[in-house]
Amino acid sequence: MWIVVLKDSESVDSSSSTAPTEPAPAASLERLKALNDPVAGYHLEYPATWAEVASADTPAGPDGHVVRIAGENAMSIRTFALERPVEASAVADMRAVTDAILSSPKAQLTVLDVRETEVAGLPTIYYLYYFPAGSQRGIHAHYFIFDRTKMHALIFQVVPDADFADYAKQFDQVVASFKSAAS
Repeated sequence: MWIVVLKDSESVDSSSSTAPTEPAPAASLERLKALNDPVAGYHLEYPATWAEVASADTPAGPDGHVVRIAGENAMSIRTFALERPVEASAVADMRAVTDAILSSPKAQLTVLDVRETEVAGLPTIYYLYYFPAGSQRGIHAHYFIFDRTKMHALIFQVVPDADFADYAKQFDQVVASFKSAAS
């Protein structure tokens, strides 16, 4: 689990091409940017007003991507290798793993919702939780997407948490655009 801290001085690459309900089709967004990661094995699209942070020193590290939305609001995605494929029938077993990832006492998270769902036909565990953000409280919509021998951790962050509703539809549209390269 990581919390994205963006400073206004961080470089942003502007040239780079919610709860799990039935999201609106991604095509309903006016302008989109594509995020293709052939190594991690996914494609997704996000609003053109968002900008990928160019630095490899982001919390996602060299294995992931951070996209600035506005202020401290961000989207991040990171992919982790798994020892063996995870089938839909085994997602309940994976919940122990994802719960452990989010249960660090240092994180001080308040989980609001957790459920098993699907993203792009892939088994997914969704969490919605508060986290401390300095003198404010932030909120993450966190998707653990199981893609055979990979786990994609897709996180949407909003600070302060009261602004979450302003972004929820966009987050749903980004999730709806997610595609596995293996599909």
